[in-house]
Amino acid sequence: MIGNLKQILNKRAVALDGKYLGKLEDLSIDDETKDIKMLRIELQKKVAKELGVEVKLLSTPGVWISRGDVKALEDVLLLNSEVSHLKNYVDEERYTAETPPTGVAVKQFLQKEVVTEDGIIIGEVADAVLDTKRWVIISLTLKADRKKLEELGLSRTLSSSRVDIDAKYVESFGERYVTLNRDSKRIVRVMARPKPTQVRK
Repeated sequence: MIGNLKQILNKRAVALDGKYLGKLEDLSIDDETKDIKMLRIELQKKVAKELGVEVKLLSTPGVWISRGDVKALEDVLLLNSEVSHLKNYVDEERYTAETPPTGVAVKQFLQKEVVTEDGIIIGEVADAVLDTKRWVIISLTLKADRKKLEELGLSRTLSSSRVDIDAKYVESFGERYVTLNRDSKRIVRVMARPKPTQVRK
């Protein structure tokens, strides 16, 4: 499945025995490879109590699972095991924390400003395009600063303020900024290329 991050998040999570677990709340990625490593399921309270996850007053109970535990991600997130398998994660506190035990939380970089290699802010992250068959981020969708891009020499008129940038141009998903590995002139040339048609299911 190829789809937008915002379309994928909040999909219902279902165990192999048909039990409704909650919803897909977040993903974690490897900052270097851009591979999706783990998924966080926000557990409904009944399931959380069954698994022994502490339900705190001002926080949402959840658990991080490996992408290898996923059988399919289409209309729902379907696990390849019964709900009892999640006990293997719940027994370790790092898997029930809101921050991922490994990688960078994808929701963390939404709305963060995007900085080119020469220090120019060209917009902010509005969304991302994921391939959940290969478990990788394909591209970022930027809410572009159109005036700044025109000043940098973007020759074509953007039909929308949303612009896709291939994930290969991402250097790092930082705490406050997403940095790119090309300078502003190179990024503008990339944006000026005709956009290939992408089939999204």
